[in-house]
Order: sequence, then C-alpha cells, then structure tokens
Amino acid sequence: LIRRLMDRRILPDDIDVELRLRRGVKARVDDTKLTRVVDNLINNAVEAMPRGGRLTLETRVEGDEYVIVVADDGMGISEEDLALIFRPFFSTKETGMGMGLTYCREVVEAHGGSIVVESERGVGTVVTVRLPLNEP
Repeated sequence: LIRRLMDRRILPDDIDVELRLRRGVKARVDDTKLTRVVDNLINNAVEAMPRGGRLTLETRVEGDEYVIVVADDGMGISEEDLALIFRPFFSTKETGMGMGLTYCREVVEAHGGSIVVESERGVGTVVTVRLPLNEP
C-alpha cells in the first residue's frame, strides 16, 4: 500500500525519501482509507519541510501489531499545538481545515489501532500508527 502510494507521489526535489518497508505482512485494513491516512501524514511531513529535508517511511512488526512510522526533520510542532492536533478544525496552516489528523485518528481507531505524534520544534515530527495484525 505504501509503496504503491509512493510510486504515484511527486515530491519536491529537495525532499529526500527513505523507505524501510517490511513486505508480506497481513493486516486487515480498508486500503482506500488507510491510503488516505498515510497520504495525509506524508502531506503534513512535506509541508513541515518548506526548505527540504528527509522524509522517512517505515513499516515493521512489533508483537501482534503492524507499525507504520512517518517521520520528518521539519519545523516540528510546539507543545501547545501538539496537545490540540487531533481536535476537529484545529489547524496551524493558513489554508488548513483542521480535519486531516482528526480523520487519521478516526480511521486508525476504527481499525482497532492507535496513532501517536511526537515532535520537537526545530527537530521534526514522528507519527506512529499501530494496527492489529490478522490472526494466523
């Protein structure tokens, strides 16, 4: 899913992409909705790096969870804003509607998973999505 998404994406030339994707993992997800979640996280990361930087996409298995990590070395998010980012209609973007991360959280939680955002101003942001694996 992520590789297909990245094959279609056109990113600015000054964004270096690192893909560390685990193959062959089975997780029961709605492809369309999860693609939209990851696409939104990528958009946020790219927008946080207006002067370029590194975007890292990683997938791995931890116990009975499939983990998706989207990380950037962009501007980061202040502590005050970090507490509000999942709130509907909250946005720090001039043209933002404030529904992107709200949608992401709702989709991930509807899949029985969780989403956590860690960030530091001037250092970057790491978004970790955890989804349950299918039973064997």
